[in-house]
Amino acid sequence: MGKTYCIYKGKKYSYNIEGEMIRIISDEDEESFENYIDLMGNVAEDLFSKLVSPDELDIICSEEHEFKYRGEYFIPRAIRQKVLKENKILLATDSEKVAKELDFIMAEQFVFEKEVSFEDITELLITRKPLFEFEDRGIEKIIIPQNKIKRYIEKYLEEDAHEMIRRYCIYEGKKYYFEPLEEKIEIISDNNEKDFKNYVTVTGKVSDDFFSKLVAVGELDDIYLERYEVKYKNRYVGLLVINQEVIRKNKIVLYTQNEKVTKELGLMDEGYHDFVKEVNFDDIKELVITREPLEEYKEKFKNIDTKKVVKSKGEIKEYIREYLKIEVPM
Repeated sequence: MGKTYCIYKGKKYSYNIEGEMIRIISDEDEESFENYIDLMGNVAEDLFSKLVSPDELDIICSEEHEFKYRGEYFIPRAIRQKVLKENKILLATDSEKVAKELDFIMAEQFVFEKEVSFEDITELLITRKPLFEFEDRGIEKIIIPQNKIKRYIEKYLEEDAHEMIRRYCIYEGKKYYFEPLEEKIEIISDNNEKDFKNYVTVTGKVSDDFFSKLVAVGELDDIYLERYEVKYKNRYVGLLVINQEVIRKNKIVLYTQNEKVTKELGLMDEGYHDFVKEVNFDDIKELVITREPLEEYKEKFKNIDTKKVVKSKGEIKEYIREYLKIEVPM
């Protein structure tokens, strides 16, 4: 599965080519951006754009993902939250020979597919190819090893939108976001604390803004999953973080995979059992923050589920701001 994007002032955007200019597109109302007008002349209320010259861009490139399975590279049919929850991904090929050798099934003419467990994926190859006047920069290939593939997918999905939910641990009495490694826990902070080093992202870049430290699980005070839900019309549903924002123009996006709740609240089907609806923030009755044990650490950390209910609109915004402070780069 691939995508094409441009980078302007260090940030990714979708774009359109208009003659010798580039129209960068954002769903945020940024400085010097105007409401986007589509080909039919319709003015979008929640989409914005800016016309720039190619010289103003950092780069325009395409990005392809290929998963290595039994010695061959395959393109995924889709990279969605579903693949993380089910621990498997649907791969595709147009080679009938390879399909027969590896037991792929014909999905349509010249397309064969197979659902494969992440345990059988040995690496992820990311190919970034500069386009247009940036072609002379050369193709960049990044290999993500097996033990970091799911971490990469988490970050990849978070770039656009993800459910407001996160793993945390307590180390020496302080709360940290963390990433699990094979035998250690990598705790991450936006402060350069004692014995912390510059955080190296899953794609191998050294961050100037985040710092990390490896610790043993036994050194932790606690470890858990923190889930954020809001009460809307007497139902509790999740929240989506979109482009590192939760409240946008006093609106939020509700999220659930519960079809019964979807029918009651009128959410829209986004596919792959994802249902969403944009509502006014003022219509939210309360925020509920739930701490849940993490399955893989239950033997050591037998913490019981805890729940915090926040009803003040000001406090709800404060908790959301705190969550958004830790958006670790990919």
